[in-house]
Amino acid sequence: MTAHQGPHICNRAESARCQNPPLFWHCAPLFSVLVDTIGECFGVIFSSFLLDLGTDLTTSSWIFNVANFLWSITGPFLGPLEGEFGWRIVALGASVVLAAGTVMSAFVTSAGMLFLTYSTFVGLGCGVLYNISCMIVPFYFNKRRGLANGVLMAWEGGGQFLGPPLINFLQTQYGFRGATLVLGAVVFNCAVGAAVFHPVEWHLKPLEKSEGVKPESSQENVSDSSTLSNESPDSQTSAENVLSRQPQEEKPKSPWSPDTVRQAIQSQEQVPQAHRLPDGIPELQKSPHPAAKENTKKQEDSTIVRLIKATLADLCILKHARAVVIAISITLTLNANENFINVLTFAMQEAGHSLQDVATGVSVAALCGMLIRVILSPLTDLPKFNKRVFFMLGSLVVALSMLAFTQIEDVLWLTVVLAVWGIGEGIIMSIYVLIMIDYMGLDDFVPTFGATMLVVSIGYLVIGPIPAQGHVASVTAEACQLWR
Repeated sequence: MTAHQGPHICNRAESARCQNPPLFWHCAPLFSVLVDTIGECFGVIFSSFLLDLGTDLTTSSWIFNVANFLWSITGPFLGPLEGEFGWRIVALGASVVLAAGTVMSAFVTSAGMLFLTYSTFVGLGCGVLYNISCMIVPFYFNKRRGLANGVLMAWEGGGQFLGPPLINFLQTQYGFRGATLVLGAVVFNCAVGAAVFHPVEWHLKPLEKSEGVKPESSQENVSDSSTLSNESPDSQTSAENVLSRQPQEEKPKSPWSPDTVRQAIQSQEQVPQAHRLPDGIPELQKSPHPAAKENTKKQEDSTIVRLIKATLADLCILKHARAVVIAISITLTLNANENFINVLTFAMQEAGHSLQDVATGVSVAALCGMLIRVILSPLTDLPKFNKRVFFMLGSLVVALSMLAFTQIEDVLWLTVVLAVWGIGEGIIMSIYVLIMIDYMGLDDFVPTFGATMLVVSIGYLVIGPIPAQGHVASVTAEACQLWR
């Protein structure tokens, strides 16, 4: 499996030259807040509207799970899309789709229309923006990657924490339609964050030499440095010669330098006479990038064909057993968490609890999730931190809190259980991206993430509707009767 390298992603060699990460990565948490305000608060936004229409729990569950299916199915295509268009254009397009879907949802008159406006447009828009946020941040950090990922995931909980009270307030003041229109305007601010998603190459800074620290390729350039730098110590202190103190690989190589011309002549001697280039012209000036032939061949294919080929190539990562295990485990945990937070909204309201009680419980869970992510994220950078153990611990906490939720009637204790559930969910969300990087490597992170999202999307169609069907639905109905 070849490493995924896009024109706008900082690879290992480039990231080693980044003294500080580009500031625009801080817009990724903005996506998490705004996306979760509309994507994770489906029940809070539409529960009253759907209950007034007499929509059953099965239909509501399908609307939610189709949206999550499309949310996750965008993952495998984002790597190829980034290679074709770059992160900024893709994110801008997704912001427009998300805002349009939210605004159109304000004018629906039936549950079926939500399959188009919410499930399709909002699902695709949220999926692209959220998955881009998860994919793009790890490439800017060689150190404190866990802390950076924690900042992103903490603000994902910020959307769940701020969204329910905001939605409840808007619906109280302006009704369902007015509140949804305001939300459409709010989530359109994702376009502001997408607009500053500059290519990372624009923000690369030369890494200054520090005592006891040498760049990876410094040993290879020791001999060259003596021949290319004849500056005196006094001249090196001037502002004009600051670059002479930088690692040798930082200096741009002139196409007419002796080394370049010598390499061009040697390469010409190895080429048959019939195919040689005119004498006296360096190969660097005559020939494009070494991958020019491959790029020319790619240009012969249409954009859609290139995207399909690149997507299929990325999905080949599932040939590795580790990638399969990661995909299945994350599928089970994400499906369980998302559907739990969706079903409890309808179940609590049917049991007689107010929307304010539901919003409070969801916000408390999100707040606890934020706190645990902030606390846990710096610890993930420690060498002895076992991410696998904590992932299993978070899954156990989530499972036990879900079981406890079905046995409790009092709204106060329900809120406490949701707080515990938020802690477990926060542990999982803080670690699952880092697990992919640790076990598959940063070079294969994008293909692994995309393949995992494909499996997750299938899980939403297979596992998602289960809580609203069969014996699980009857258990929920019995619990509602007890709450009444």
